Amino acid sequence: MGETAPDAGIGNTDGERSRLDHDCERAYREHDQAILEADKRLTWEEQPLYSDGTFRWVSTTKLPLRTAQNELIGVFGSYEDITDRVLARQSLQRYVHMVEAAKDGICLVDTDYRYRIINSTYRDWYGYNDLPILGQTIAEVLGQDTFEHRLKPLHDRCLNGETIRYADWFSFPDRERCFRSVTMTPYVENSGEITGIVTSIRDLTPLKQSELRQQQLLEDRVQAEMAQRQSEAGFRAVFEQSAVSMAQVAIDGTYLKVNPAFCQLLDCQAADLISQHYAEFVHPEDRPVARSLTSEVASGAVPSHLIAQRFLRADGAIRHVQAMVTAVQGHEDSPEFLACVYNDVTEQVIAEKAVRNIFEGTASVTGADFFPALARHLADSLGADHILINQLTDEDALTTLAFWSGGAPQPTFTYGLSDTPCERTLAEGWFYCPEGVQAAFPRDADLALLNAESYLGIALADEDGQVLGEICAIHSQPLQNFDSSMALLRIFAARASAELERQRSNQALVANEAKWRNILDNMPVLLDAVDSNGIVTLWNQECERVTGYSADEVVGNPEAFAWFYPDSTYRQEMLRAWEERGNNYRDWEWPLTCKDGSQRIIAWSNLSDLFPIPELGVWGIGVDVTDRRRAEDALRRSEARYQRLAEIGRAHV
Repeated sequence: MGETAPDAGIGNTDGERSRLDHDCERAYREHDQAILEADKRLTWEEQPLYSDGTFRWVSTTKLPLRTAQNELIGVFGSYEDITDRVLARQSLQRYVHMVEAAKDGICLVDTDYRYRIINSTYRDWYGYNDLPILGQTIAEVLGQDTFEHRLKPLHDRCLNGETIRYADWFSFPDRERCFRSVTMTPYVENSGEITGIVTSIRDLTPLKQSELRQQQLLEDRVQAEMAQRQSEAGFRAVFEQSAVSMAQVAIDGTYLKVNPAFCQLLDCQAADLISQHYAEFVHPEDRPVARSLTSEVASGAVPSHLIAQRFLRADGAIRHVQAMVTAVQGHEDSPEFLACVYNDVTEQVIAEKAVRNIFEGTASVTGADFFPALARHLADSLGADHILINQLTDEDALTTLAFWSGGAPQPTFTYGLSDTPCERTLAEGWFYCPEGVQAAFPRDADLALLNAESYLGIALADEDGQVLGEICAIHSQPLQNFDSSMALLRIFAARASAELERQRSNQALVANEAKWRNILDNMPVLLDAVDSNGIVTLWNQECERVTGYSADEVVGNPEAFAWFYPDSTYRQEMLRAWEERGNNYRDWEWPLTCKDGSQRIIAWSNLSDLFPIPELGVWGIGVDVTDRRRAEDALRRSEARYQRLAEIGRAHV
């Protein structure tokens, strides 16, 4: 209450207590008078203003003060400072609003399979017939049979620490059949105990329907091309010039035709692929599944399969692909050959693995244990012999926060920067030496002790660009796959920079805020925010993945909008339209330019007016709909082409 000692206020009125504002003094007198007149106890929360301009939240309880003879002699009051509790509650409410506004269905269930948290989207999807959800079990909401035979095994695996991802068709009473992608993540407390499951569900029905239409269209197009021989030249041009990897595979599994994009994918010449069996280029661990699913298509049991597999390139690198294998029917209504279209998703898989490693490996560790855990998972991801995460202690030395070597954590140490690859890293932002690093830095004795052959390092920096340290990978063999290794290291470096800055500023998050931030970090949607000056204040990992711009590059950068919308005329028109529309809209699609120069179409939803977060500014949630839009455009073009082929066919009949 602003006193310097417990007895400092005895004998004084509220007006004589110097720290209280005059309005607070008057309010105290009115409260005291009301308690005396009502002769009863009152409790309330208030935010008194002190004369020095500061505020504190206080829980106040007052009641009439009587003598042993029941004579009313004054008012007795007790005060509890609840400022931290109120601020934590307000922070929690902000995160609740953000999750509530998400278009994905999000829920948290406990170890008894009982719903503890749901957002409005989940409630709209599954709360049919006005049935309650919160506090109910999954079986009570979705049905006992569905729970026992389909959902419970998945939840049990997740409660044992496994992250579950799957996509499937779902049918519910009184609702149309829908296709949804489901991600189930263990909710891990700081103690390491798994206390529940965070489930994020995305409705992919339009995309899946478009995919099925594309698949059907491809089958129809191939049949039409087989019937109309005069269109073969056009098909060959599309096949040869397409940027999409394509191949024709015989029923026995050997390649008949391959296009240049597919040759580039495998780093092979066409002559090296023709007549070779496709399984020779598939990763050994993926061959059984690939053979089984491809055989089902080749036998005519199913018309097509979407197969996730890994290819082994000629240079030893691994590429992750999604292969759409479709049977092309012959004249006798049996498959004549297989048409295969390959979508290279390597970078996506690497990024997802890196993010998963970061969160799974560090979600339950804090403080001094964080960086060793991060170093271990980085070593696993890169396949490197040694990982160092270093903090800059002064201009000439680095101190290791974590040193992972030989498959185990090693003691930390401090070493000088002079004539080391780390010095180049801090000076240039990153440094890569694919081989011969000892010869390049002969004065660095530690490189010889580590039997180092290659080196890759990235500087760690705070939000203002101030260098904090560096993270590096050292290997006893030449480092392979620079692009993917660099992408992985950047992701880990961003996480290490954030943690190092957080530890330096000693900003501890309260338990409930950590819970909601954990959910938000796992949301597969773009989440950003800008202040009143148009400066980005929030840029989540999905934003980084889709655009290629890291949060360090975007947040606080006044040039960021010019990167996303380089055409100044379009940018001004977009900003004017935004101003007219305000901050309460859904699914407004903006073409956005990524760091690599490509364009992605993002459907933004903005509910800032309904759920304001002053410290962030105007915030929005975005979904990348580029593939859906491209598929729709391709479908329209293919339908027009098929109609032309059909007209040609009728003209020749």
